[in-house]
Amino acid sequence: MCRSESFQSCRGLPDGAVLVRATEHLDQYRGDAVRRNFEALAPALPVGMPRAGEVAGRRLVEADAADFQEG
Repeated sequence: MCRSESFQSCRGLPDGAVLVRATEHLDQYRGDAVRRNFEALAPALPVGMPRAGEVAGRRLVEADAADFQEG
């Protein structure tokens, strides 16, 4: 995942988690940046379309993560 050019920065943590920074500044996190990050993270996301009530007030990609997962 850290090899992806989708993120501003990315680093592995000692417990195996990964910390990613999507953009340098929060106000830059829109449009193409949201989509690039969604596609890069899709293999780790649950499949299915998001429901509006689950993402109120957040930036949203209206797509099924399964469409971006291999296999």
